[in-house]
Amino acid sequence: MNVGPAYSFAMGNGVMLGASLLAGVAVLLMAITIIGMPAAIYFAVRWSFILQAASLERCGPKSALARSSDLVQDSWWRVSVILLGVIFLVAVGNSFVSLVLDVIPYVGPVVAAILVAPVMIIAQTLLYHDLRVRADTPGGYDLEVLAEELQR
Repeated sequence: MNVGPAYSFAMGNGVMLGASLLAGVAVLLMAITIIGMPAAIYFAVRWSFILQAASLERCGPKSALARSSDLVQDSWWRVSVILLGVIFLVAVGNSFVSLVLDVIPYVGPVVAAILVAPVMIIAQTLLYHDLRVRADTPGGYDLEVLAEELQR
């Protein structure tokens, strides 16, 4: 299996990095004060799908933030509860795997992170597609559109 095309796609135009940095800095600036913490949580959930929007829909950094925000807009509570549940499951899984692999110094935590970290991205991507189907159904988001997007 060749992973070279995946790395070149992710690093090719820097859109995913730009979108991540833009959202990260904005949420960090909001979270600096106690007063800004609710806004930081609100926008962190709204912008949870910027990587998926940037990579799958070929959006620029600002439009990826807007697209993620639009997808989450009508189901913020549902998305936040699902993401919180996934974060909890990932934390429990990471703790369990780390506990088992702690007998191997230095290597155990790295192997645990490699095994558990992709679960969050997979869950976000599945939730992103669920939101797209729910939001874009009148526009016709279906398997043909998905296949066409993946061919680009």
